[in-house]
Amino acid sequence: MTTVANTHSPLYSPSVGARRKNVKLPKLPLSAFTPPNSGTGDKFPLLPSPSAIHPSAILDAGVSGSVEDWKTQMGASLVAKSRGVILALPSADAELVKAAQEDPSVIAASVPFDLSAGEPDPASVPAFIASPPANFAIALRTTFTAFTPQLADGVHWAISRGLTVDIDVQADLGTEAGWESLNELLSNATSSERPQGSSSKKGAIVLSNVLPAPLDLELPLVKLLTHPQYRNFQNYTSTISLIPNVHLKFAPPKWNAPIPSASTSTTSDNGGESAVPDSGKKEWKRRIKMYLGQGVEAFGWQRIVYASAGAEGSNVGDWYALARESLAELGVEQEAVDGVFGLNAQGVYSV
Repeated sequence: MTTVANTHSPLYSPSVGARRKNVKLPKLPLSAFTPPNSGTGDKFPLLPSPSAIHPSAILDAGVSGSVEDWKTQMGASLVAKSRGVILALPSADAELVKAAQEDPSVIAASVPFDLSAGEPDPASVPAFIASPPANFAIALRTTFTAFTPQLADGVHWAISRGLTVDIDVQADLGTEAGWESLNELLSNATSSERPQGSSSKKGAIVLSNVLPAPLDLELPLVKLLTHPQYRNFQNYTSTISLIPNVHLKFAPPKWNAPIPSASTSTTSDNGGESAVPDSGKKEWKRRIKMYLGQGVEAFGWQRIVYASAGAEGSNVGDWYALARESLAELGVEQEAVDGVFGLNAQGVYSV
């Protein structure tokens, strides 16, 4: 059977070499060949370089040791941008709190306070905790190794009174059991079924030693991507981020190695210090961004606070440079950098 082509069909295509006469192509307007009017002339806007993104102000949410040492290590240009520090005191001593309050650089203090026994006897609570001084915030610092109902009671007691609780996580977060235990603590401590305390404002919980999580630097980066330790971090940060008023402290990681310093430093146009990293610093940044990226995705940058406590044996200025570059290289906007390095801590510590 012979098939006859339907030359009137819109699907019909003439054979190669045939010409279609009297066909006029539509004319495109000149605007089709020009970029949109974005105020940048004949070029499209480009994202700012990470090296150019600096926080407008710095509030360090955890400084250990001497404030003067912190200033020396940070450098004059960064200290000039400082909005103050939250000082981690070695003990809950009234004289230490008084001295910190008299230092204009210190706007809040974090004091060690054992919450593992549950709700404390009112007679054992220092006056500066029961009735914090005006214009000076007090946060309680406690350690977590495993879930107990008593610890959940103690944390709940603190946050129901409007106090911020810094929890140093010492549980093994390389295992699911460690994460499950932490999740159980946070869920129980923040349960809406518990009776509330005397404060109308609910306090915050800030987790340390989670972002970045402890790891073995000998583990190759390609193996870390699929390692159970990192998989657990991804899964459980997403889970605990659903618990309200829980924040992550972006602090020096416990990687059993000193924080790498920059090989050279330059000063940017806005006065900030821009470090030229060596190979060791590049490797640290790659690993930090693996954890920081997941932390930002799960919690949002609004619930991450920068701190330098934990950088013993290293220069806190080096940690600041490493932390700032790592966050900026994630492609976040100026608002996020300002929040993580200053504004978020103001809300968390009520300063």
